[in-house]
Amino acid sequence: MPDGSLTLKLSDATAIRIAEKAKVLGMPVEHLAAMLLDQHFFDARDVEWGNGDPDQLLPPLDVNEPTHAWEDVKGELQAQRAGARRKRA
Repeated sequence: MPDGSLTLKLSDATAIRIAEKAKVLGMPVEHLAAMLLDQHFFDARDVEWGNGDPDQLLPPLDVNEPTHAWEDVKGELQAQRAGARRKRA
């Protein structure tokens, strides 16, 4: 199983529920099933977090910190997300 493939036998009820949800979400049944399993078995301790421990509380918000309008930062954020997607592909 080094390629990550796995064949599972699900109950009819579970298979139907997953198929119905996948149809509503517009995604392949296999993709949704894999996502659900990944979520169930995900353990944050298995990941090296670049921005620190996700279980640590964030510092209090500084109400005096300057903010930016969405219109001013939208383009930059979309460019960053597009670059991240290209790196994963």
